[in-house]
Amino acid sequence: MEIRRDFRRMLYILVVTHVAISTYILLNLQPNLEHMEKDALQGLSIRTLHQYQSAKNVARPVNGTRSVIILSYQRSGSSMLGELFNQNPEAFYLFEPLWGVVHGKLKYGAKVKGVTYPNGTKRILPPDGLKTRFLVDIVDSLLRCQMSDVPLEVLASDPPDHHFFIDVGRHKQLRKYRNCIDRVKKHKETCVQHLQAACAKHTTFKAFKILRLSMPDLAPLLERHPNLVIIHLIRDPRASLFSRINAGEIQCDIDFEAHTRCHEMEMNIREQKRLERVYPGRFMQVRYEDIALDPIASGVNIYNFLGMELSPAVEKWLKNNTMHGSERSQNKTKEITVLTTSTFRIPLPVQTRSIPMILGQKSRNDTHRAFRFETHKQNSSETAHSWKYNIPLGVATRIDDICKDVIADLGYESFPVIYNKTKEKRTNATSQDIPFRLPVIVEKYLARQRAMIEKAIKQIRNTNAIKGRSQGSFGRFKRPPLLPGERSALSKILS
Repeated sequence: MEIRRDFRRMLYILVVTHVAISTYILLNLQPNLEHMEKDALQGLSIRTLHQYQSAKNVARPVNGTRSVIILSYQRSGSSMLGELFNQNPEAFYLFEPLWGVVHGKLKYGAKVKGVTYPNGTKRILPPDGLKTRFLVDIVDSLLRCQMSDVPLEVLASDPPDHHFFIDVGRHKQLRKYRNCIDRVKKHKETCVQHLQAACAKHTTFKAFKILRLSMPDLAPLLERHPNLVIIHLIRDPRASLFSRINAGEIQCDIDFEAHTRCHEMEMNIREQKRLERVYPGRFMQVRYEDIALDPIASGVNIYNFLGMELSPAVEKWLKNNTMHGSERSQNKTKEITVLTTSTFRIPLPVQTRSIPMILGQKSRNDTHRAFRFETHKQNSSETAHSWKYNIPLGVATRIDDICKDVIADLGYESFPVIYNKTKEKRTNATSQDIPFRLPVIVEKYLARQRAMIEKAIKQIRNTNAIKGRSQGSFGRFKRPPLLPGERSALSKILS
């Protein structure tokens, strides 16, 4: 009897245990599956991730104004992409709205530490740790068309910084505002009403090209604006950095520039993956090279992502400014011709361009810098690939080595592969590394600066503090102090 009683007791315990385990599994199965899906997605490459989410990669239908932020990097084709919106008569487009306040007020060495608002209110700029939030709030106000909450340093900054914001070619909807700014010598705040009216009039969608924020900075804007989508424009870092060299924008050595650029790209790509899981269907990553190869097809895809049709005005602009984009789309296999026979030269001003920056002075090129960012009528595909025929081997291989992870992850070929395809059309000059030397005192200073920033990047990686940290802040780190005798020596070089 006792054996039978013990058996029944054990059977009862087993049944109760089975019921408890089954209930636990049923209650926790769905969360666990979601967690497993997220872990699996996190391990996918960018291209695989996009294939996995292809069915989701269309922005959700929305009621009200669609908002677009183009997030990109210097010399990566963002001006061309921005024209897809600027040329649309239904769009309210702003080209680099943060340029004036960042370049004039937040850059290292700026003497003025305050901003003024249209109602005359003056405010002290926030400390370094809060400047990114300050910029995000400006973009938030622009998205809401609340121009009264935007500093005049953005809306009507002093020359030459104002060129970025009020250029009529870049802002087709701001003609009345530009005319007012040109006419009024003082009290330019009275012109803001025209900007307010233009923003309020275009209710279909707004688009802003922004290079002064990074992907982590956009999370608050995505939360506040359910209709906001992000277009992440990327370009081969070797091409964009070489373009910066040719434009005279490289202020440090190529190692420093490559490390900074590719770390920024890595961080933005990683953060985009994270945000895509939180805000599905609100990100589109495009390569400049793909847009340049077939501008019209790319324009159609981008507008489809937004749930819209490509405007006839935009299509006409693309045909007229990318060497008959529609015809090139029918002949994609056409061989790229020799692009240049000129000898590549490191621009001479590069040898002394860093010195005013180190001394906290305004660069000789600053006055004209705003006028270098222009979009010209040209063959977009050939422009996108011209660097392959002209970049010095030493520069290309160095960037290749520093940025190898980004280059591979984004599907670009390594430079040895590119060189084997282009060596027959390269000039003798570009087949050799072309060394140039900065003054020794400048090299020593930049070496200290590079070591300081590399140390900061390493600390961020080690502490997993990438989230919420603006990559743009690397460019605003305080520079190393000048050692005794350096200031006078640098000033003597400039004289």
